[in-house]
Amino acid sequence: MNVLVTGSHGYIGSVLCKTLTEAGHTVYACDIKQHLGGDFDYLHVVHHKSFDDDEVLNAITDNEIDVIFHLAASSLLGPSATDPLLYYYNNTARTINLLNRLRNRNWKGHIIFSSTAAVYGDQGSIVTENASILQPCNHYGHSKLMCEQAINVTHMYGIKTTTFRYFNVAGAYDDRGQDAGEPHIITQICNAAAGKAPLTVFGIDYKTKDGTCIRDYVHVRDVCRAQIHAMDNKVEGIYNLGTQDGTSVLEIINAFQDVNKVKVEFQSGMKRTGDPAYLVAAPWKFMDTGFEYKHSTIEEIVKSAWSYYNGI
Repeated sequence: MNVLVTGSHGYIGSVLCKTLTEAGHTVYACDIKQHLGGDFDYLHVVHHKSFDDDEVLNAITDNEIDVIFHLAASSLLGPSATDPLLYYYNNTARTINLLNRLRNRNWKGHIIFSSTAAVYGDQGSIVTENASILQPCNHYGHSKLMCEQAINVTHMYGIKTTTFRYFNVAGAYDDRGQDAGEPHIITQICNAAAGKAPLTVFGIDYKTKDGTCIRDYVHVRDVCRAQIHAMDNKVEGIYNLGTQDGTSVLEIINAFQDVNKVKVEFQSGMKRTGDPAYLVAAPWKFMDTGFEYKHSTIEEIVKSAWSYYNGI
């Protein structure tokens, strides 16, 4: 198929592009970033424009794009608290603009949208897709929920849609992984293990088994496999991407040390605004479509992340 990946040069986007190409698809890419380390020659065409730009819309219609994987977004928790309008503009307003322009061009393809578990807020228990109340704890989650609501109505215009609510995506795939400067927990653990930057655990007095936040870690390879599964099998709807296994911050640090045979020193810090104490997925709805998680053990996640980190 001819596919477009928005946010192609980001963490998940780059792994998805690599996986799609390996599966034999022609990948058109869209990202405002001008540079990404490593070999990126497997992309057919790269558009360094916003995903709602004329150049990108023309590429969709001129190249008869079958599927749009919409990953591009502002996604960091901290800046969403200090500059919320940036998130509502980049994530919500631009996505609505994209959808409206696709409608005006009578595009009838399939959008596979990357949303987030942040739409659930702090539910305090394993969350299912039919949670009665969605209460995001931060502006990032709110901006993605608003995108979901807009995407959900596009079936009226003949557009197929799939929405994935990612839980904590982690790990790496060969030469594709998280940049060393990203403020994600496993990248920060890598920096600490390499002696490059101190690790801060934000909050040690949550009402959890060891006082630190509990998250559901899912391997980036499984996230990308899930999106391709949805494309290949024409799966529509809203789905969690997680494993049902909650791991605390201290547990992920200990697992990283044990698997990679390194020492990770850390210090405690203040809780971050918008951080729920417990966020774990019920994964069965998407698994019922025939999908199987193959890489999302904590051991494979931390091993692949450390291997990638040392490779760069």
